[in-house]
Amino acid sequence: MKIKTEPLKRRKGTGKAFPVRLKQTEISRVIPRVTSYFDSWRCRMVLSSRKLLLYADAAWLGGGHAAWAVSLGCDAQLGNSVTTGRVEALGPFNHSEPITSSRAELRAVIAALRLSDWKAEGFKSINVATGSTYVTGGVSRVKRWRDKGWKRKRGKDVSDRDLWELLLGETERWKDQDVEVCVLGVPREVTVETGKAASAAARKLQDQARFTDVALDPLLEAKNQPERVTIIIALGGNDLSPNSWQSTLLPMAQERSAETPERALKLLSGPPPAGIFIADAAITRHREVLERIIDAMHKGAKVVVGGVFASTVTPLEFARFFTILGLLWERAYPHRAPLYLRPGVLYRDSTVRLPRELMDKMYFIESVKESENWYTFTGNPAEHKAAVAYTTIGAGAFGFVGCVSHERGAINIARVMLGETL
Repeated sequence: MKIKTEPLKRRKGTGKAFPVRLKQTEISRVIPRVTSYFDSWRCRMVLSSRKLLLYADAAWLGGGHAAWAVSLGCDAQLGNSVTTGRVEALGPFNHSEPITSSRAELRAVIAALRLSDWKAEGFKSINVATGSTYVTGGVSRVKRWRDKGWKRKRGKDVSDRDLWELLLGETERWKDQDVEVCVLGVPREVTVETGKAASAAARKLQDQARFTDVALDPLLEAKNQPERVTIIIALGGNDLSPNSWQSTLLPMAQERSAETPERALKLLSGPPPAGIFIADAAITRHREVLERIIDAMHKGAKVVVGGVFASTVTPLEFARFFTILGLLWERAYPHRAPLYLRPGVLYRDSTVRLPRELMDKMYFIESVKESENWYTFTGNPAEHKAAVAYTTIGAGAFGFVGCVSHERGAINIARVMLGETL
């Protein structure tokens, strides 16, 4: 990170716009890592392709020692995973206010909004997750406070008025750019790691007298950004005719496909790609390629097996493949039955083009956790068999698509797992 050399203008809110308070839904508690996911191209946690997710927390050690932290939710190996700063003695409009834990928590949310040009990164919504009831409660009341001349009930002055005015100013600044500001209330345990970073900053960083913005370093961002490419690996001699999974996904992959082990190893020799699609079971017979794929996945790549993998893999190959991956998933028998998309598998804006039900012949796996299963039999949500499953491995993710059909719905499932925008 770096200190801004040209400070961002600070403005007091005029009442033109107010942040939206969101509550954590039951959906996000069921599948927290799928409701939000890591956008490997932008190195950001997102709720959908246009909805950014940031985590804010703070630490107060007493005696005026406090710090804030904002987490991008990234792998710790990536640059700018957590950005921190001290809570200043002077506020944004040069007023001196007591430094409290509540003020530090509010300062963290403001820092998240001023951390980068989120509009330029393509976001239409900034969602800041915080466990602070002071912040979420204040967001619900700030309009009334402003309308009453920044007075609480019984005429008491609102604490931290300067920061609340700046929060409204930030909300208006983003509204002018057609970007919505939302504050998401979450349990404290969701921001534990962010809070630890804030505690370390409160102990180690020097006192800060004047209000100072901190920005992400674009050079460091670019250095740590994985290459935006999806590699298709089809080592079983499958062609790229119009009737193949590979041909449908190929434009997304920017024509990077591997039909030989040598080509696959060459493509996997550089920085980890954003995604890897395995189109057939031949991968189980090429241990070096598979190990290279697993290494890329641990570094952040999303890996999906689909195509004819499920219909051509033998029981022995299947067991060996998932043992090497470190997953306890087991092979089950194929059959045809209607499966229905689980509520909350993805954020509501991302499910539009996913099939709500699957009717084709499906190849199932079992011993799958409920949180990993995307589609279930009607009336049996706890079923441990899955035809579509998704889980995290290392800093990346792994998906299984048991639909051998290359219909658009099945293709879209694979694309979402690979992190592509529909």
